[in-house]
Amino acid sequence: MYKNHRGAWSHGSRLGQNFLKDMGVANAIVNAATALAPKIAVEIGPGKGAITFMLARRVENLTAIEMDEALARGIRKATEPLGNVEVMEDDALRADFRGIVGGSGEGAVLVANLPYYLSTPMLRKAFQEAAFKRMVFMLQLEVANKVCATAGKDGYGPLAVARWASHDAEILFEVPPSAFEPAPSVKSAVVIIRRTEPKSTIPFDKLMKFTDAAFMARRKNIKNALLSSPLGLDHDDLLRALGAVGLTGTERAEEIEEVRICELASLLMS
Repeated sequence: MYKNHRGAWSHGSRLGQNFLKDMGVANAIVNAATALAPKIAVEIGPGKGAITFMLARRVENLTAIEMDEALARGIRKATEPLGNVEVMEDDALRADFRGIVGGSGEGAVLVANLPYYLSTPMLRKAFQEAAFKRMVFMLQLEVANKVCATAGKDGYGPLAVARWASHDAEILFEVPPSAFEPAPSVKSAVVIIRRTEPKSTIPFDKLMKFTDAAFMARRKNIKNALLSSPLGLDHDDLLRALGAVGLTGTERAEEIEEVRICELASLLMS
C-alpha cells in the first residue's frame, strides 16, 4: 500500500486521515490530467507522492504545493532526483496560480486532492483565476455533485453557477471508501473541469456575492430571498431587473438557469 497525502482524504476533518491505497485510482487521475499533454502541472497536496511521481514524468515542470512542513520536506527530498519538481511549502489558497503557470495556462493542468473543508474555497479560487485549461479534482461526492449540477438538479447552487461562468465539468468516476485506509464514511469522486470561453461579464466576486444571497434562503422565492438578503436591494429596481431577464420573482433560485442568474446579477450588482 502506498499512502498518500495526510489529511487530504479526510472529507471534513483536519484531524482525520484517510490515505489513498488504490494506485489504479491515482493512475486514472494522472491519465485524465495529462490527456492533452500539458507542459506544466500544479498539484495541491502531494503528501508522500502517490500522484506526484507519475505526474512529474509526464510534464516538463511540476509545482507541488504542500502546507505540512514535514510532508513538504519529505516530498522535496524524494523528488529532487527528478529535476523538474518544485515544492512550495504554502497554503494553496494563497497561491498565485497565474504567476506559477506564467500566464494563460493554456498548457497547464491543476491536480488537487481536497478535504471537505477546503473544497469550496479552493474551487472558487480556481474558477476565479481561470489559470488552467484543465483541472482534475478528487472531491467528496457531495461536493462533486454540487460542482457539476445544473438548474433544477440536486446540489445546484452558488458553486455550480461559479463553475458555469467560465468552465464545464463532469464526474469521471466515483471512488468507494474501500480505496482509502482507513475507509471514510462517504464516497468520493474524481471530477474533470475544463476552461471555456467566459459566459458572463460580471466580475467573479460580485457574482459570488449575489449567488450567495440568492441561494441563502432556499425556501423563499428569488424576489423574497434577495429582498431579505444583506445586499440591500431596492424593491422596484429588483422587480425591473427580474422582468428584464424574463422572471416573475416567484421562482426559487434552484430553478433558475445559470445564464439568467448571471444576467440578473449583472443588472443588480453593477
